[in-house]
Amino acid sequence: MFNWSLYHLTLGTLFYAVLLQVTASWIAVQTLLFSGRAKNPYRLPWIALCLGLILMIPRRWQPLELALATGLYDFRQALLALLVSFAILLAVCGLSPILATQTRPPKKTPESVAN
Repeated sequence: MFNWSLYHLTLGTLFYAVLLQVTASWIAVQTLLFSGRAKNPYRLPWIALCLGLILMIPRRWQPLELALATGLYDFRQALLALLVSFAILLAVCGLSPILATQTRPPKKTPESVAN
């Protein structure tokens, strides 16, 4: 049906890896901004996660830019980048409710351990 070369498949894969990374970063930042209380115990780790996700965007963009500018590409690396970006997006979507609930798991007290 389609007669795409490996180069075009790599470009598409890299584009979607960048798109998924930007989406994960956007969701993480939006969750942080609308999470409410500043005393949330998960706020500082979530800020670190947002920073890491944002700093990973150029890492996803650079192979796409290289392939477009020079024609050099690596399909296996592009596929791995897509899978990693997808896994990160799933993790951020799964962890977002933790920050939104603004609660920490209850501490075990000696009374609860004895029961």
